[in-house]
Amino acid sequence: MALSGSYNVIIDAGGVSIAGAAVAVSGDTAVPPVSETLTAGTAVATWVQTDGDTGTATLAEGHGLTSGTYDVYWSGGVQYGCTGTVTENDLALDGGSGDDLPASGETGMIVCKQQTFDCAFDGDNAVLLGAFCDQRAMLTFLDSGSAVLYSLELSAGVPWGWHGEAGASPITGNAVAQITMSCGSATAGTLKFTGLQDAIS
Repeated sequence: MALSGSYNVIIDAGGVSIAGAAVAVSGDTAVPPVSETLTAGTAVATWVQTDGDTGTATLAEGHGLTSGTYDVYWSGGVQYGCTGTVTENDLALDGGSGDDLPASGETGMIVCKQQTFDCAFDGDNAVLLGAFCDQRAMLTFLDSGSAVLYSLELSAGVPWGWHGEAGASPITGNAVAQITMSCGSATAGTLKFTGLQDAIS
């Protein structure tokens, strides 16, 4: 039996309110839903850039971070999937994708170690996708070989969505095997992701 969902947009600006009619969507199965608490990001005390994808963040004493894969946030952008190596209070960052890391001395930066969620679905067969986080956040969709299929930055409190009548799926190619996620705020976030897909033909 097919599952049902809906997609709706409401816009209110300049004294004008636009409420679109909900688009009814049906699919054969649900995309594995995600409802996760994101660990709060960690504020950077000082920042030194080496180049666009390399630099060192100095952290406050007692930060509790360990080496791993990090997303880096600042007011002008985000670089995700960086290799992070922790040595005492220094976090050396290398590689990743997204925006070039900011110049030395940037303030207000947040670093957050990625969390991973197993979420197997085929974006080519998706008919409805939606995501929301109450804090700034990053979602990265990976295939079974950890290749990036799609990346999505969420603004705090702003839902993101797509449905099949709006055009081609944003996630194409190999099937999704995992989602990595991180919080771009020093406050823990609640992230949700869901959707519908048709059966693989």
